[in-house]
This record gives sequence, structure tokens and C-alpha cells, in this order.
Amino acid sequence: MSNPVIQLQQAIVDNFKSEKGNEESKNKPFKFEIIQPNKVTNARYSYNEVQENILTCIMMGLQDQIFNKTDIQRDLFGNPMVVIDCANMPTGANNKSHVWNSCKDLRKKDIEFEWTAPTGETREVTTGLINTASWIKGTSKIEIEISKWAIPFLLYWGKGVGGTQFDCSIALVLKGEHTKRLYKLCSRWKDKGGFTMPLPEFRDMMMLENKYPDNKDLKKRVLEPSKTRINEMSDLEVQYDLVKRGGSKEANFINFKILSNASRKINDKPNTWYSFIWGCLNRIYPNFKSDKATTICDELANTQQLRHAFDRFARLDDDLTNGKIKLDDFIKIGKTILRDDYFIKI
Repeated sequence: MSNPVIQLQQAIVDNFKSEKGNEESKNKPFKFEIIQPNKVTNARYSYNEVQENILTCIMMGLQDQIFNKTDIQRDLFGNPMVVIDCANMPTGANNKSHVWNSCKDLRKKDIEFEWTAPTGETREVTTGLINTASWIKGTSKIEIEISKWAIPFLLYWGKGVGGTQFDCSIALVLKGEHTKRLYKLCSRWKDKGGFTMPLPEFRDMMMLENKYPDNKDLKKRVLEPSKTRINEMSDLEVQYDLVKRGGSKEANFINFKILSNASRKINDKPNTWYSFIWGCLNRIYPNFKSDKATTICDELANTQQLRHAFDRFARLDDDLTNGKIKLDDFIKIGKTILRDDYFIKI
């Protein structure tokens, strides 16, 4: 009988390539996207903003390895690993000690899930997400050894699990731990136009059972800020309502309405220009491969050209989103803009 680990890895590769093939066959503009298993999207956990970015970077690294190499990178001891470069984190979260401390805290947090192996055997698993974090001194790079049992939790979205596809560059630049989680959750349902869930279940998922017990505080502290950020900075338009069901005296369900927001309603603020341009440049220079996106954004900011660059890349992004150009065209045109308009070496 085949090794179940090998079977699992092949299933992951087949899933990922199938999704990419489907995307291309539908002639949709390809974005800087990953597929997150719905079990992760709906899992009960509480990560801070940097830890949420670390999770996204781990999944980006693993999926890039699997899709391009059909294998997972290993450390010196043969354990699965990814390398995170703190310099490539979005602005405001690239402090090495901050990322390092977040890694150390994340190592202590457990994840629990049920997994059905390709052989049909089902197991209930509790494990840590990462076993070891190793900061390579003198650099901004942190090597993260991932728990072997976390691999199926992080990567398998096949039969009985399903996957959430979202834009990594958006997930990384959105501010706020709850905003990031809500963006991923809404991305799961964007093709359906929305979803409804019991309010206690939403609180449990976000680990807010003992925080903001009054719905007014939940709206003020979590829902309203997250909705505003998602609507201003992402490819989604989100609206929500708290409703009463089953004779309840208080709202006990939450309804989300989700629309595509190709126009990206972006405020006229420098930090917003930076985040938007950073997201665009990540399609040209993925942040798990180099730090060019951050370096170029910093150069544009230092030369006070963010506003102008934002206008150029906003139009280019609209063409990609609306299907007028493909990703290859986006990359070529983007590099030409950087070279000819801003004299940036590419």
C-alpha cells in the first residue's frame, strides 16, 4: 500500500494544479492568490496581526514550493520548513524583533482538527503550528520548522474540506487581526454573495466569547472597523446585519452580504497609497521571493511619488481585474512604468 503521506502530498499537488488550471480555463485574471482550507478559515484561534501575516506567509511559501517543485522544503534535520524575510513584511510590521516575538508566541499555540487520510482512516489531531523558529543572525530571515501534522491542516482542501481562495497581497496589508480573518472568511463566500451564521458561533470562531458581550461594543470594536478597512482596501464590498431569530430578544445571528469591489474604494491617504502599490508590486515581485516590492515602495515614498504611482497602478489594476489584460501583461507594463516613469532599476 502506498505511503499515506506521499498520497496526501500528491493530492495537494493535484488540487492546487487543478485550481490553477480551472482559473486559466475560465480566462479570469490571475491574482496573487493562495487557497486556504476551509477548516483553517473557520478554525477557532486568536492570532495577533503579525501572527496572522506569518500564517499567510507560511501558506504562501508551502504552496509555492509544492506547485513549482512538487516537494516541500526541508531543514537540516529533514523537517518541513519555510523561510520568512521580515524585510518583506508590509510596512508597519517589518520590525524584526516584533516578528521574532510573534513567532515565539505562535510556537506555544495549539491547533486542533479532524483529518481523514487518503486511506480512509480518520483521526482527531492536536498539534502546534510550528515546532521551531530560528532567527538567522545578521539577517532579517527567520527559518520556521512546521509541524508535520500541521501540513494536512494547512494545505489539504480536497473532498470534504473545500478551499478559500483569497488575494495574499490584500490579506497581508489589511490592518487588524479581526479584519484579516473576516476578509478571509468573506472570501470563502464571495461567489455565493454572502452567508449567515449564529452570532455565538462567530464569537467562538474569533475567540470573542468573553470580549465585547454587548453587541454595540462588538460592532464598534470589531465589525465596523473591519468592514470599513475591507471595503476601502480589498477586492470585496462587505455589508452586515445583526438579526433576531427564533423569538430571541437580542440579535443572535449575523448576515453578511458580499459583492465584488473591483474599483477598490481607496481613501486619499499616503499610507493607503503605499499599501495599494505594495500589493500591486507583489504580483510582479512576490514577497516570499525577494524584498523588491518593499524597496520600491520605500523609494517612491522617499521621492514623494506615491500619489502619482498610485494613479498609474490603480488604472493598471482595474484592467487586470476587469480581464482587459492578463497577469503577464500586468507584470510587463508594471516594470515599464517603474523604469520609464520613476527611473527605478528593475
